[in-house]
Amino acid sequence: MKIIKSFVNTKFLCVSKLLRACCAIALFSISAYAYSAPLPVFSDQNLQQCFDELVALNNWQEAEDVDIIICRNRGIRFIDNVESLENLVEIDLADNPLVDLPVFESQRLTLERLNLTGTNLFEFDSLLILENLTHLFLNDISFSDEFLQPSDIEGIVFALVSNNPRITHLGLNSITTFSEPIELFNQISFDMVVLELSNIGLELLPLPLQVYPQLEVLDLSENPLILSGQELFFGQDSNIEQLNLSGITLSSDQDLFELSNLDSLTHLLLNDIEFADVFVNQFDVQQSIVDVLRNNSGITHLGLNGVTQLNSIAFTNAPFNLFNEIPSSIILLELSDIGLEFLPFPLQDYPQLEVLDLSENPLTLVGQDLFFGSNIEQLNLSGITLSSDQDLFVLSNLDSLTH
Repeated sequence: MKIIKSFVNTKFLCVSKLLRACCAIALFSISAYAYSAPLPVFSDQNLQQCFDELVALNNWQEAEDVDIIICRNRGIRFIDNVESLENLVEIDLADNPLVDLPVFESQRLTLERLNLTGTNLFEFDSLLILENLTHLFLNDISFSDEFLQPSDIEGIVFALVSNNPRITHLGLNSITTFSEPIELFNQISFDMVVLELSNIGLELLPLPLQVYPQLEVLDLSENPLILSGQELFFGQDSNIEQLNLSGITLSSDQDLFELSNLDSLTHLLLNDIEFADVFVNQFDVQQSIVDVLRNNSGITHLGLNGVTQLNSIAFTNAPFNLFNEIPSSIILLELSDIGLEFLPFPLQDYPQLEVLDLSENPLTLVGQDLFFGSNIEQLNLSGITLSSDQDLFVLSNLDSLTH
């Protein structure tokens, strides 16, 4: 009898434990289900429309599924209700008329890529909570807070870069005029890959460019810089692919020679560069540019606007030398105001061309010169001469123009 009773008790105990385990699993499942946050609803209709498109594209079901918000140029003014999006890795709201930002508390450690280029913010110090950024683009931001001083912007940028030591892609074009650029460079990682510092009042480079061996994209344009060849040395094994030095000053014509050591360029913009040395050797400038092109056959974007040292009046072979080295795969070609008197090769030899600027040259073009590839989107012929009114008829065959 005792044995039977013991067996029954044991069986009951086992059943009880099993029931408790099952209940625990059930409760855990119910609890987990109860705390799966739904997809957020945004107050800004343009943001909501873009988000709905992303939901459909990525088949997101719950808030935890959402890892990116990429909504460029959609007329978005506000972003809110992001608290439940705890797995956000990337936010790209470039070229939207944003006026305010939320506090990204839920994304403090998850958000890695942030692009607010071209937005119009009241302030941006709420970004200081972020600590894990690798990509940060604040290019061409305008601020509506009339009490926000350049020194305030500078301080926030310093703190933001300092708080995120993993940043390798940084865009600060035109954000403010930096009074202490050395402080900015002290915060920038030596592992930088993209560095965009156009029009920030930079008067000198606190560190040589060769300390950034991973650098692929560099924009120093429109700064009051006077650079020497030594400062343009990127290192023996440079990875630089895109270089914009438009609007800066080189100390002498010999400084361009350093660029001929580069061999991976796809974008080279030297628009309106000047030389501090008044005794510039025009032939050396031409030869240096030709050498750069010869060593970088993969160039697809070339800007030489206003480089008057290419003037064909002084050197009749200059156009031939230049055009001989321009790859047939060129996409963007800016040759405004370089004294170009004729086109050595027909433009249809460049079938990938999308942007062409031949303005302000002493050119006289005939209709045959104006045959383009079918991809041309932006065309500037301001200030040139056409041989007759019939030459304009050729342009009527173009169907992709936006400018």
